[in-house]
Amino acid sequence: MKRLRLLALMLCAVLSLSLFASCSNEVSESPAPSQSVPETPKPPADDKADTAGDTTSFYPIPGQHTLTFFLPMFEPVLAALTMDYNEYPVRKEMEKRTGVHIEWVLPNASFATEQFNLMINSNDYTDIISNPAYAQGLDQAVKDGIFLRLNELMDEYAPNYLAMINEREESIIGSLTDDGNRVGFAMIFEWMGKNNPPATGLAWRQDVARDLGWDTPPGSVSELNEYLDVLLEAGHTGFLAPPTFGFDTRTSSGVIPCFFDAATRFLNIDGTVVYGPLTPGFKDYVIQMKEWYDRGILYRNFMVQEDLARQGANWADDTFLIGIAYNPNIGSVYRDTGVTSDPDFYIAAIAPLKTKNGEAPKHGPAVAAINASPTVISTQCKNPEVAVRWLDYFFSEEGALLANYGVEGITFEWKEGESGFWRWGGNPQYTDYIMKNPDHVSPVIAIMAYCWTVGPVYRPWLPETPDLEVAQQIWAQGSENYVWNMPELMTIGAEDSARYSTLLADIETFCQETVVKLITGVIPIEKYETEFTDKLKQMGVDEVVAIQQAALDRYLGRLQYLK
Repeated sequence: MKRLRLLALMLCAVLSLSLFASCSNEVSESPAPSQSVPETPKPPADDKADTAGDTTSFYPIPGQHTLTFFLPMFEPVLAALTMDYNEYPVRKEMEKRTGVHIEWVLPNASFATEQFNLMINSNDYTDIISNPAYAQGLDQAVKDGIFLRLNELMDEYAPNYLAMINEREESIIGSLTDDGNRVGFAMIFEWMGKNNPPATGLAWRQDVARDLGWDTPPGSVSELNEYLDVLLEAGHTGFLAPPTFGFDTRTSSGVIPCFFDAATRFLNIDGTVVYGPLTPGFKDYVIQMKEWYDRGILYRNFMVQEDLARQGANWADDTFLIGIAYNPNIGSVYRDTGVTSDPDFYIAAIAPLKTKNGEAPKHGPAVAAINASPTVISTQCKNPEVAVRWLDYFFSEEGALLANYGVEGITFEWKEGESGFWRWGGNPQYTDYIMKNPDHVSPVIAIMAYCWTVGPVYRPWLPETPDLEVAQQIWAQGSENYVWNMPELMTIGAEDSARYSTLLADIETFCQETVVKLITGVIPIEKYETEFTDKLKQMGVDEVVAIQQAALDRYLGRLQYLK
């Protein structure tokens, strides 16, 4: 049971980096019946109801419409669905308000690529496809007659989506392909006009630190080492939560390497692409990791790819006392969910550390303005105008509220004051149906199952708990200085895709294996250059960098479509 709870808590770390909910201080004891929803203005009853202009914002869409939707979901969300997907109040309300019935295809996200490829190979596509894994890229999918180019349809039928996209240059550029196509609807992330804060960073067991006389978290690598020494002297070992393999690529460039001006993936240094493991700072990072390993500080099984539930369990059972953490780890969550009975248990975030030169990191974990893989409309959709209008609804005030919070009186209620997170003002708060679900479904999973935050929607940063709100803002400190971060929304050219994927897979596997050997001493650190950097060049890393450079140049070239 504890492991199931932990798996649910970990899910949000592998999804979209911002799928969290706001916590109410005044939740009702039981779900209330659905309250009436203000009726949306209807278009005039004439033959122009479906034409361009202001009428595109009117719902429900006249007529009877059915669309099919391929929507991958993660296993814990699928497990939480105890009845037909359309029978949940939020889906019923979606159909009532839009006038569109959806036939859902819900593959397990772990097998979504295989299921997508089977669908494409069968030449029998759903009307709408979420997170399409077309290997040759979106532009090629348009050329191959699989996905629709939506530029003109969006101009006519997606005023809400385009209005949000056009608020930030990063969103505009990211929503276009290299050929200037708009191929789908992206999830839009926002924190009151800014990008969402990162969902991962350093953290420590604050209760343990205070017992040892540390009230202020370390602010630099040298101060971190001072505190690690204190933990060692107190008899703790293997307590540093590490990046997997010492080479975590899930946060785009790693967390700890940032403090050494290094990275596990690519950096954009003044417009020039650099492979992180080839930077001088990466050797400093490896040397530091080796020292932590030799002294018994680093978690001994760091080279094993443990699932997120196991990583969470390591925090909950006192194995991890400091190191890399994710959103679901933060605060008193393990105490609150009964995983630990320690009344003082608390995991607090630590701000990004200053480098050995006393400077703030130049890159770090970040959340893009929109997600990189949009929801597309296939060429087999008989009513693409209806599909575009249906998708656009969830970027309107009413549609976004329904997607994020569900049905008033069942999954949320309006409270006094301002939440500070909802762009249209007010204070929507989840009810016990979400926060204290009788089936013991975690709030993170309940929101994805009982609301509709898994689709292409406007998704504001809604921290699940006050602890999480504080933690993510701590992790975001200094992020305005992340000038070396690569754009999250670049695309590799179709002609380079296969070659790039093959080379990068081999290079990253080599890096994972070799970094482990360097840290554990299997390869002496004196052979770092001959056994690591020289071999990376022999494996074609320069070619991979060149492909990334071309992708960056094309990404920056999208600015021409804004003129």
